[in-house]
Amino acid sequence: MRVALATLSSSLRKGKHTRNVQFGTVRQPRSWYTNIFDAAANPVDEDDEEEASGLSPTKRQWFKRFMKGVKLRMGVVRIQNEALTSQKVLGLLELISEEWISTEESSEKERL
Repeated sequence: MRVALATLSSSLRKGKHTRNVQFGTVRQPRSWYTNIFDAAANPVDEDDEEEASGLSPTKRQWFKRFMKGVKLRMGVVRIQNEALTSQKVLGLLELISEEWISTEESSEKERL
């Protein structure tokens, strides 16, 4: 529960591009806690790593559902690094058109 509260607390901080930080930032306390727990509380040999992988409370079902709910409620905001120029868009269109013409499978055309 402590890690869940730390996660919620970190979600209230001011973000760079939005009012709050993004989900990628919010999930960091989980990583820290899991690493500390696995390294300090339950040191394991390399042979026992598979057996010990589920010991951290952040790897249990409740916390996984909690994090999924946090992500669904926060959403993910994508900030594009660079604008697509018309030349790039036309180049991509040309590449996809070539693939489209050479493909006969409907599932592959749908993917394109």
